[in-house]
Amino acid sequence: IFARTSDADLTLNKDYVWQFKPNGRCRAVAVYLREISSFVIDCDDIFIVGNDTWNASSVVKFSLIDGTETRLGQLGYDYGDNLSRTMFNSLSDNNIEPLPHTGIVVRDDGVYTVGYSQKGFFENNIIDKNIFLDTYGYYRLSRDGGAHEKVAEWPQ
Repeated sequence: IFARTSDADLTLNKDYVWQFKPNGRCRAVAVYLREISSFVIDCDDIFIVGNDTWNASSVVKFSLIDGTETRLGQLGYDYGDNLSRTMFNSLSDNNIEPLPHTGIVVRDDGVYTVGYSQKGFFENNIIDKNIFLDTYGYYRLSRDGGAHEKVAEWPQ
């Protein structure tokens, strides 16, 4: 059984994913330095969507075997399931429809999520509408980090 908790000291601003064992013991298997929006467990890995700043978010993979942490996707991009909720006012002010599917889907061929470039949108502000519209969409992130590919639609 896995569960997420926040640090009691709000100045530390850390969230944890805990693994609870049948003998009543537990251990923190992932510590994220900001708020965890959601997480998915796949085999020996935990994939976390975490808020980095106002609405910027990232996807991080934690290994349950050796505890290594890998940020997925490309630098300068934000990914995650909080996009349509926090971006709604800014998008509606610019006549942009939020994408209907958010969250993450973990598959053998990658991690699917919504993403966009920070050059087009950052901290609840559209900086460049053209860049935002060119980059806002569904992405498949490599499970090993670094690479991403924009895909036409949300996986079924």
